[in-house]
Amino acid sequence: MGKNKRIITMVVALFFTFVFGYVCPTWGTVTPIGLKILGALLGWLVLAASGFGLLVPSLIALVAMALSGYYTATEIISNGIGSTVNILVIFIFVLVEVFSSSKTAEYIVRAFLSRKFVNGHPYMLTATFLITMVALGTIVGSLGIIMLAIVLLENIVSIAGIKMTDDWVRFLLISIVALSGVTELLFPFKPFAQIFIGLFNSSLSNVGYAVNEGTYMLTGVIVAVIAIMLLMLEARFIFHFDFEKLKALDTSVLKTNEFTKMSKKQGIILITVLLSFLFPTIIMLFPKASTVYMTLNGIGQTLFMAACVAFLSIVKVDGEPIMSPARVFAKAVNWDIIFAIASVSLLGGALGAENAGFTPWLLGIFTDLFNHISIIPIIILTAILSCFLTQVFSNLATGMILCSVLAPLSILLFNRGINVSVFPAIIGIGVCAACLLPSSSGQAAIMLSSDIFENGSSWALKKGVYVLVAVTIACMLSGTIVSCI
Repeated sequence: MGKNKRIITMVVALFFTFVFGYVCPTWGTVTPIGLKILGALLGWLVLAASGFGLLVPSLIALVAMALSGYYTATEIISNGIGSTVNILVIFIFVLVEVFSSSKTAEYIVRAFLSRKFVNGHPYMLTATFLITMVALGTIVGSLGIIMLAIVLLENIVSIAGIKMTDDWVRFLLISIVALSGVTELLFPFKPFAQIFIGLFNSSLSNVGYAVNEGTYMLTGVIVAVIAIMLLMLEARFIFHFDFEKLKALDTSVLKTNEFTKMSKKQGIILITVLLSFLFPTIIMLFPKASTVYMTLNGIGQTLFMAACVAFLSIVKVDGEPIMSPARVFAKAVNWDIIFAIASVSLLGGALGAENAGFTPWLLGIFTDLFNHISIIPIIILTAILSCFLTQVFSNLATGMILCSVLAPLSILLFNRGINVSVFPAIIGIGVCAACLLPSSSGQAAIMLSSDIFENGSSWALKKGVYVLVAVTIACMLSGTIVSCI
């Protein structure tokens, strides 16, 4: 970004953040305090979409909210920065770092890809690669799994004797990038999931409802299943890959000496991470009246993860603790995300509040329209906007805009008996499907800068569209199926 453009962007953002709400006249039911919060949100979006990252826009927005009078400084610290959600996210960052740096994830992928059932069966190898990477990506995260995918594909290319720029290799990598939404948002307690869910909860609280996390997760699982099925159909009937060399590939060589047997340290890490991530599901296995259920439910996932982190810091393998807490916390925690969650959750809560006036204003505009449109067209439009707008706009900014518009309107759909918990999942997965341009997302930038996509930007635009369409259709179908449950 040029110096002059950067200055202009900052001036525009600061105008929205600190001036807009004080000079813009109110309308309808919208109040002055609502305009101040809206200005803070617009300023945040301008900066976040213009290359300023997430930390700077979030810090400015937090100050603006304190000046608006809606929140006190103490509320911003306790309900935003120091919220239970942010503490949970910090522990997630730490556990993911340990899981990834110990090469536990890479061991699991290599173990699956080296099985006999994929030898001589390129389509089975393709499906196994996609399923394994997406499943593990839900723990490691999209950036980590993409870096791992590049390493593994480089190994496969070397062993099979095919070109690094082969269409099949590119197809696998761009498919994983397009499914970044599943890897980032499948679990409702992951960082970006909390942002989108929080915006909907802010509005739905007016009718005494909150996003059902089970429904949310089911939507994501169905998206993943349908998307992979569609991608396999595309691999068979659209891409027509040359599999001659892959048919002769002995995938057992992927299991090198380093990955022959899972180490004791990796085993402990795997069990600990799975227990911490699946904690909400595990406690549901016990009767609600039982002592075990009440004890675990009273601890909650945040403190359970804290205990897991403490466990990994205490337990020693070969005379050394599994993790060094000081080093891992310093390396793992992404403070941009922490402050983004704080600012976005507070902005969403304020915009959805009664004294901001936006919810009744939007409901007044769309009530008649939404009462005469079925849920299916709404889901289709939401999926298309999410998946395609994000190719040219910031992922988070696109998601924020769509959630800010749809969240108040979800009240109408809820009153019609529609399962609105599908929307944050569809939007979140859609806006993370940025895979066509290097400016679309960090994941796309990594992909297109790799040797696999050397001089391959035009390939991503032409053939990557097929991959994007598969994810878009999967979002449509998943939303439609789950909304009717």
